[in-house]
Amino acid sequence: MPYESYEWDEDKRLSNLAKHEIDFEAILDFDWDNAVTEPSPRENELRYIAISYLRDRLYTVIYTERDNRRRIISLRRPSRRERRHYERHIRPY
Repeated sequence: MPYESYEWDEDKRLSNLAKHEIDFEAILDFDWDNAVTEPSPRENELRYIAISYLRDRLYTVIYTERDNRRRIISLRRPSRRERRHYERHIRPY
């Protein structure tokens, strides 16, 4: 499904910026074509976790899908476990 745009809650964007030092607006440079993406069910909403490069660094994005949009929930550097997961999927051997 093609995505027309991104959206996010402005308060959450500011919180994410303060905590992780990256702005949700940087999502425009996220490498979706090479992302390792999996469902991450939470609460009453299906969320996804995607791990890929943003510019020259690996990042994790948590998002949900709404009306052909990706609603960004979190954007941050990956945990060690997430990094290993990404590397296993990109280089399985």
